[in-house]
Amino acid sequence: SDLVHKEPPKQAITQQQVTTPTEVLTSAERLQVQQQRQFFVDSELKKIKKKLQAKLDQQKAEAKRIYRENAQKIKDAELDRDNKNWALQLDGSLTDKEYQQRFDDLKKDSAEKRKIALDKRDATINKAQKDFAATLEKSRKELEQQAKKEITKPDHNFKQTDLHKDYREKLLA
Repeated sequence: SDLVHKEPPKQAITQQQVTTPTEVLTSAERLQVQQQRQFFVDSELKKIKKKLQAKLDQQKAEAKRIYRENAQKIKDAELDRDNKNWALQLDGSLTDKEYQQRFDDLKKDSAEKRKIALDKRDATINKAQKDFAATLEKSRKELEQQAKKEITKPDHNFKQTDLHKDYREKLLA
């Protein structure tokens, strides 16, 4: 009875791979596809660059604003400490030589603090510029990959004048 109820072994179904005939492009069509891809990448990259440039400009302005605020705080603290030292000299607690030494130390300290704040501002700006360049390059690579996947046939609506117009704008910029 066990033999009767057993199902016969299933035969493996071989799947036949269906190959679609690939359309062979002529050299003129390949050139047009390349131009279409380049035009797509350039035009999209221009949009991205405009947005990234606005962000970069904003980051630079913010770094400069923070530096100005810090420099003003340093200047105010320097003036406050100098006024205290001047008051000590006037009441006789400090000699002219001691006052001058404190004044020189105060100027050096303030200059060091301003230099640190300036270096921090420059580092922030440099990082923002590097981020801008890296993001732009990453976007360019992504757009090129997208263009390779999406633009595979010549588009009959694409005109050479579109491409040349874009390059003329680049040259004039």
